[in-house]
Amino acid sequence: MKAGIIPLTDASFKLSKQGQATRGLWLIFAHAKGCRFCAQAFPVVRSAASSLTASGVRVGQIDVVENSDINNEFRILVWPTYIFLYDGEFIGDHTHLGNVDEI
Repeated sequence: MKAGIIPLTDASFKLSKQGQATRGLWLIFAHAKGCRFCAQAFPVVRSAASSLTASGVRVGQIDVVENSDINNEFRILVWPTYIFLYDGEFIGDHTHLGNVDEI
C-alpha cells in the first residue's frame, strides 16, 4: 500500500463512505489551519503514516473548519483530534497523541 496521508473534504469523505472506500482501519487527523497544536502534531502524523500504511491502515487528514460536516458528525471539540474508523464506522477518537509510538 502506498504510504502517505490522504487529503479529505466533506464531499470526498461522503463519497468514500458511499462507495465503500472507507473499508478497513482508518486514522483521520482532524485539524484546523492556524492551530499551533495541529502544526506541531502534523510532522508526527506524517512520520506515523509510513508505518501505518505499510500495515494496512489508511491515514487521512481534514481541515474541520473548512469541512464542518465531518466536524459535526464526529463532534470534534478540540484540535487536533485523531479519529479512528473501521469499515466506515466510528470506533474512537483521541486528542493528545504526542509521538509516533502513541499513534
